[in-house]
Amino acid sequence: MPLERSGPEPHLAMAIDAPDIDGHFQVVGCSTKTYTPDWLIRLPSDPHRPKGHPRTKLRRDTYAVCDWTDDVSVADVFSIKGYVPQTVYERIVDKINEIRQLQRNQSDS
Repeated sequence: MPLERSGPEPHLAMAIDAPDIDGHFQVVGCSTKTYTPDWLIRLPSDPHRPKGHPRTKLRRDTYAVCDWTDDVSVADVFSIKGYVPQTVYERIVDKINEIRQLQRNQSDS
């Protein structure tokens, strides 16, 4: 579900798990800029519809930046924009897990 986070600079993010008992959950940052292409997953968008893609509500090409994760509070969220299809969500979570494994392997060396 793409969402925007409040705080110093609101930014589009996507929840990757459910809130815990304290209301905290993990998000992956999303961007319209393409960098580190191996770590990006494109989210469905539709520039031809006034309200964007039917599920995500995105109109511009937008990417989950899978090496950009954070822990946020439910209180930090000020709007929910839409939802990603389950298959896209699973690809994002798999990529995040792959990156985290690479980072663990590098820190072990």
